[in-house]
Amino acid sequence: HDHDHQHSDHDHPEHNHAEADHEHEHEHEHEHGELEQDWHVWFSPAISQRVAEQLAEQLIQHYPQQKEKITANLAEFTQQLTEKNSKLSKQLSAFADKGFYVFHDAYRYFENAYGLKQTGYFTINPLIAPGAKKLAEIKQEIEEHKVQCLFAEPQFTPKVIETLQKGTAVKVGKLDPMGEKVSLGKGSYSAFLQQIADDFSVCLEK
Repeated sequence: HDHDHQHSDHDHPEHNHAEADHEHEHEHEHEHGELEQDWHVWFSPAISQRVAEQLAEQLIQHYPQQKEKITANLAEFTQQLTEKNSKLSKQLSAFADKGFYVFHDAYRYFENAYGLKQTGYFTINPLIAPGAKKLAEIKQEIEEHKVQCLFAEPQFTPKVIETLQKGTAVKVGKLDPMGEKVSLGKGSYSAFLQQIADDFSVCLEK
């Protein structure tokens, strides 16, 4: 029966979400994932600069009477981003050799831009504290790779964070990939990059 086939041992990986989640826990699986498109482009200052330039070009085409203002805004954005890039490169250079794990593989562009070393990532439910088996796996990976910090995200419940801190010997930091605490306005993108850099710094510094 078709129904039986759905539950057979020959199911395709994309049909078995539990196995798929488990496979994404380990670093070697992540290396395979690097062949796939990374859509977290807002973490790349270089890509964001190109987007701003293309956006300005399109806006000028649609609103030629606003060309001077659009050009000035782009110049201001470019200057802010250039200055922020320089500052963050210096700020994060001290952590180039510090290993860390994340629970959301979203930060590759940022890490590459500023020389950070992500050791790997785990997939866990942010709302349910991991069990003993999962904690043991995480702890083993941490010890093998001399990881200094685990980075959770805002949706992780206090219970999950507490369990990770008790079950491992590393610090648990928080990253906010959506910039929920950043107010929209001039300079908001630079402020977003600064927030991510500060969150990395707090957890990675001894």
